[in-house]
Amino acid sequence: MSNKPIVTVNVTLQTATVSRKGFGTPLFISVHTDFAERVRTYSSLEGVAEDFISTDSAYIAAQAVFGNTPSVAAFKVGRRVALETAGDALAAILEEDEDFYFLATDDHTNTFVLAMAAAAEARTLLYFVSSEEEDAITVVDSAGATDLVSLLKQGNFERTVSMWSQVADTTFPECAFIGVNAPYAPDEQAVVWSGTNITVPIAKNAAGNSLTSTQAKNLFDRNCNYVTTTAVGIRQLGGKTASGEWIDNVHTRDTIVARVQEGQEALILNQAGGKLIGGKVGIALSDAAIQASLNPFVSASSLSSFTTDTTAATIDQNTRTLNNMKFAGVLAGSIIKVVINATLVNETV
Repeated sequence: MSNKPIVTVNVTLQTATVSRKGFGTPLFISVHTDFAERVRTYSSLEGVAEDFISTDSAYIAAQAVFGNTPSVAAFKVGRRVALETAGDALAAILEEDEDFYFLATDDHTNTFVLAMAAAAEARTLLYFVSSEEEDAITVVDSAGATDLVSLLKQGNFERTVSMWSQVADTTFPECAFIGVNAPYAPDEQAVVWSGTNITVPIAKNAAGNSLTSTQAKNLFDRNCNYVTTTAVGIRQLGGKTASGEWIDNVHTRDTIVARVQEGQEALILNQAGGKLIGGKVGIALSDAAIQASLNPFVSASSLSSFTTDTTAATIDQNTRTLNNMKFAGVLAGSIIKVVINATLVNETV
């Protein structure tokens, strides 16, 4: 008998399995020999300091992640073997521990990042990376642009988030970006990934000045995030993945898939001394479980509404499979920009 999952949930977003706990967990991959296993989990920066010194990339990343309030409950460090490819490193880590969702690495080279973006695209992950290539701010975005963030956009990577910073390779600002919103689950509290207050230096050009409006536009056109000074202080702006999709939409979709799957598995497996009966009764129970899984997303303002549909549901008694259960949700969206049109006239006496 083939080993197939009990519940399959397919969601198409139009505009590896992670536990409820794991959806708020970041993992940072670095080349090191500080422990033998592929992954180690930490609950505090002090714990990281027991394995790494303050100049190690893993410690710097942990400091950025834990430097937010509220902070993540867990931070994981993945060990990469020197000269190992991105795909091989991620596969080896997932073989040992797949219970994380946010991903960052200490290798910002184009070859590695593009390979990791491709590897993340095939999994339930969000990969964050930063770059300090000057071309990203000085060269107009085009199909022929060769800087890293342009290449990520050209690759249409929906699961990769790019960030520009002149200190990208030494401070890993993407980890602070992850840390500020990772504690918030879309079925508990909806958040957006633009306008966040993170302790990252504002983006500056080679002259040491804040980005010009043209340079900021070059990043905007690349779907690249950056930190700048605003009317209310230092804030990160952007909020999109490399493909142009909103980060919160991807995060919400992935969480919905996990929660619906969990709800259906609980319904099927928690039948001690009984069974999930077939026919209309079973279909109704499955439908109710879907609704119970989705209701928290409405309460949290991640979804504005949803509908379920059982009209096409069928049961294959040979495999005991309930097919064609359906639901459709409306993402709540948000406002991060405002356009105001006004007219001023001279006073008449």
